[in-house]
Amino acid sequence: MVTSDYHVYGSGKYLFRFGVGGSGLGLDLGFVTKEYNGFRAGVALINALGVIEWNKQGLMKDLVAGPDATMGTEDDVFNPAAFLGFPAINEYQAISYEYTIDSLNAAGMSESSVFTSEPFKAVENRDPNDPDKPKKFETRYPAIFRAVFLILMNYLLLAPIFGQVSAINSMPMPAGAGL
Repeated sequence: MVTSDYHVYGSGKYLFRFGVGGSGLGLDLGFVTKEYNGFRAGVALINALGVIEWNKQGLMKDLVAGPDATMGTEDDVFNPAAFLGFPAINEYQAISYEYTIDSLNAAGMSESSVFTSEPFKAVENRDPNDPDKPKKFETRYPAIFRAVFLILMNYLLLAPIFGQVSAINSMPMPAGAGL
């Protein structure tokens, strides 16, 4: 988008991908002290290396894809794209939506020619290095840091959690980590 003194103009493209099933792993790390006079402390890093790979084969994908084990065909038990009203797609495709905004200002907001868009359509989404495979489709879990201070009494445990921080998500993940 570009904003000038008189109007706004620009264009954009959204690419929607859907995943059913998949697989993933996460790594949690935690440390706790020994009890000392009824007190104990601990820290934990939840999802230090957590990732879901959506286009990996798995039980859910096998159940949903139907007898031919391929998403985007007529025998699918469930296709998330078709369920949401988009064209049914397989793991080698995505839904594309493109739009343009031409000279939008307060005076011309009601004109239909200001905003134009292409209808949702299925497009190829293959790995450029290996066209026989879909592009990598994964979601990283956010890492969460927690610290706790425990007070142990006769029949009572007080355990306030301090400083839940999830800004560690920008930590780089080496190739192959979390597998």
